[in-house]
Amino acid sequence: MLLEPFLTFLRDDKPTPAQALPQLRLVFVFGFVVQLGVAGLVGFMMRLLAGAPSGDATLMAQVLLGLSLLQGVPVALLASPTAHDGGKQAALSATIATAVLFAAPGWFVAFAWLVGVPALYLLALVAVLMVYYALGLLLVGRYAGWLEPSPHDNTTSS
Repeated sequence: MLLEPFLTFLRDDKPTPAQALPQLRLVFVFGFVVQLGVAGLVGFMMRLLAGAPSGDATLMAQVLLGLSLLQGVPVALLASPTAHDGGKQAALSATIATAVLFAAPGWFVAFAWLVGVPALYLLALVAVLMVYYALGLLLVGRYAGWLEPSPHDNTTSS
């Protein structure tokens, strides 16, 4: 069962990086995909209600693409110290925050499709999402690696 290893991870006070990595990746993928699914569903429902777009939306596409690109750097920089300073809970919360924030451009993709931006810009927005997905998986690996006990924790008392 898929849930058993995750529950074991949650119960363990000090999981090893090898135990934590698949579970943190699972949390990241779940958070990322759920947000993209909701954004896609809302975009599809709005398209059904609003009908086909009319007019040129090139400027809107450029703004959405710029916002998507500007969002990635702060996410990577802000979530990492949170995971580095704590234990399992900090890594888990940083993973959730990374998934939610890296999937946020999915809303831009849904809006861009809704207003009828040119296909090139729509593909560029999807490419940004794919890069954020890959970057998120790399960051989650880093979060899991920080769960390793430091050498200072293994001091012996005399």
